[in-house]
This record gives sequence, structure tokens and C-alpha cells, in this order.
Amino acid sequence: MISYEAGRKLTTVIGAVLLTVVFAPNSTFSQPGVMTAADRQRQLVETIQEEESGNGPMAEGLIGPLTALAMLFHEEGDQLQAAATIERVLHLMRVNYGLHTLEQAPLIQQLIEQEEAWGRAAVAWELEQELLTLARRHPDDLRTVPIFREAAGRRSDWLDRYLGGESPPQIELGCYYDWPGIRPGGVAGPGQEMFRCNSGSRGDVQIALTADAQKHFAEAVAVLLRNDATQGEALRELDMELVRSAHRNSGDPFLRRVGVMFEPWRSWAVALLGIANWDPADTDRHERLAQNATGTQIKYPTQYGVGRSALQRIYAREVATGSWQTQGDALLQIADWDLIHERYAIALSEYELLYEKLTELGAAKSSIDGIFSPATPAVLPSFMPNALISHETEESGGYVDVAFEITRFGTSRRIEILDSSPGVSEQAQDRLVDLIRSSQFRPRTTDGRFRRSTRVVTRYYPADVNWP
Repeated sequence: MISYEAGRKLTTVIGAVLLTVVFAPNSTFSQPGVMTAADRQRQLVETIQEEESGNGPMAEGLIGPLTALAMLFHEEGDQLQAAATIERVLHLMRVNYGLHTLEQAPLIQQLIEQEEAWGRAAVAWELEQELLTLARRHPDDLRTVPIFREAAGRRSDWLDRYLGGESPPQIELGCYYDWPGIRPGGVAGPGQEMFRCNSGSRGDVQIALTADAQKHFAEAVAVLLRNDATQGEALRELDMELVRSAHRNSGDPFLRRVGVMFEPWRSWAVALLGIANWDPADTDRHERLAQNATGTQIKYPTQYGVGRSALQRIYAREVATGSWQTQGDALLQIADWDLIHERYAIALSEYELLYEKLTELGAAKSSIDGIFSPATPAVLPSFMPNALISHETEESGGYVDVAFEITRFGTSRRIEILDSSPGVSEQAQDRLVDLIRSSQFRPRTTDGRFRRSTRVVTRYYPADVNWP
């Protein structure tokens, strides 16, 4: 492992040389006394040759100028030379500082980007696996957080592209059609392939890519937690990424997999359980609504538990450092999550406790109503756009007045179209009714109580209005 002093020296050397390259004037603005790109390249080559002549081809002193030369090639668009030079720098780093120094990570990331730009997905995939293995060797180093986060983001991007009709090569490279390597029905027989990497179910791909993204998000969260980074916005953002991904697959299809505890499913479960059961300092434990979610203590996490444990961490940090406004918002998110996942009794008790707390603290009635009785009913989850919010525009101008009841469990009933402008078609009205019927809402209060159902009336502006 690279020592602290050696690592600091390496970072300083590379940083100093990179500053010379990055902040040197571009050749486009060349003027007397200012170095052009060719001049800078010539100077770097001379420095490299002098170092090689004096200290040999594996000298530590080559790392800085070669890194600067690679960046210069990149600036000038010579990506082939840039990649080759980065490969040499990586070799020198490993010779001088060991195979697993984290200082090489930015250069590997640069190679990954370059290989992807060239369309060499297989090479980029192998480089990414190397980078992730390297990052896991430094479990307490905050520099690994963006590595894990970017890996998770790439998988989310591949999934979006796949669901949009593309066929990213990474689907086959990662064997996401058959991620666990075990198909329903058991073990492969003689002459049969265990893995099916080039074809399979669309649903399998969605499940596997989501799980892999969650694993990398969880790895990033774990690094922050081990560093006690409980107040950073980065941790909140990562936790919300987990919540969104869990909502995307809220039906828990993971648990129906054969061999769910085999690799790579095991690594997914271990990563999620490691942070689901994290117990942060909580100065308000006796009033904490977000206890460990049902299912997180067993041998694999549920998607409900993945999202709820993330929301719990957000709430615990707000209890320790936030205002009552931010604490209330965090508790509201937990109650919404429980309602979405049909934990009705828990959700209602959380809503009631939050209402009481806000009232006791003297929160303005308008603020409380904005949460529990907004003019436009709150569609869950609240971290997604509210499909009922619409605006009058010059293009549309038409409206539909609709009334319906919201039950204390967040479902709708007795939907009634009250009025509409002449340009609104019956099809537009039907779509609005379908939207209301398929949505889940936050329960509303009447006179401070969550009643069995509450009637609401709202105006909606369809986007497609045909004036007569």
C-alpha cells in the first residue's frame, strides 16, 4: 500500500505539472512570449528525455511530465497518443507506488471515457471492473465515492437506453440477461450453458441493472458513513438515488429469483444490508418514527427496506442537525413511503404525529395545510413530479373541473367531472379520470383530523385542447 507521504508527494507532483498545462494559454491565442501547444509538447518531451537519461525508463520523476503530456494530447484531440501515454503513466505508478495506489484512479477513469468514445465497450468494461476492484481496496477513502456513484449512474443510463429501445453492449458484457447465472428450474445439465448473456427477458435486464446500480450507490453511501460524513449533501443525494431506484422496482421482483444469495446477488444483498442496519447517532431516538424497516434484518433486503432505510438515514441526520422544517419534511417522506408500500397503520400514525408536532411548535396553518390539505392534492411519491399540477397556457386554455374523494389510505373514489371548457374532448376527460384513479395520494386532514375520506375539487388544464 502506498504510504501517506508517498501519496502526498505523487499528488503534488502531478498537480503541479497539470496546472502548468491546464492554465497555459491556448495556441489559438498565441502571441510573442507565450508558449504554443507545440512548444509545450516539445518542452515536456525534453523533460521526459532528460529524466529517462538520468534515472532510467522507470523513474518516478517521469510520472508528472508524462501525465501532463497525456493531458496535452487530449486537449489537442490526439486521443490515441493520450491513451497510450496514460497507459505508460499507470505502469510507472504501479512500479513506483504499488499495484493498488488510488492515485491511478483518475487516469483509469480517463481511459474508460476514451474507450467508450471510441466505441470499444469491452475494453471500457474491463477497465471499469479494474477501477471498482481498486476502489474496494480503499474502503475508507472518500475519493472512491465518485467512482462508485459514476458506476451506478452508468447502469441507470444503460437501463434507460435499453428501455428506450437501444441495445447497449454492456447488457451482454455484464451478462445482465442472466445476472445470477442460475435460471428458474435449477442447474445447467451436461453440455448446457449456465449463463445466457446475449438474450433473455427484458424484465431480467431491468431487475439486474437496477440491483447493480443499487449496489454501487450503497458502496458509496458506506464510504461516507464510515467517514461519519452525516451532514453532507452528497450523502442525502445518494440516499435519494437509492429511494428512486427502489421505487422503480417496488414490486420486489428480486426476491423471486432462484439463487438470490449467489453472486452477484450476494454482493448486492451484502452492500444493501451493510447500510440498512447502520445505526447513526440519534439524539431524539425515543421519538424517532423511522425504526429499521421490516425485512432488513433477514438474509436479504426488500426494495421497501432499501428505500426506507435510506429515508431513515436522511431523517436521523435532520434530527441531529436540521431545523424542524427539514425534520418534518424527512418524516413526511417516510410516512409517504410507508403508505405507498401499504403499511397503512404505520403511515397514518406517522402523519398524525407529524401534524401534532407542527401544531405544538406553532407552525402557521398555511404551512400545515400546504402539507396535508394543498389546493392540488399531493400525488405520491412526492419526489416525482405531481401529474395533477397543470398550468393554463395560450396553447391550451381549456380546463376540466373535477371532484373526487381521497381515502385515508390515499386511494381515490367517486370521481366526477363537474365542468369543462368547450375545447376539451371526452378523451381528455377520460384520461384525467384514469390518472386520478391510478394515482396514490397523501391523505388529507379536515379540521385537524384524518377522516375516512375527504372530498376535493380541483381544476386541471389538459395539454391537448381543440377549440371549436
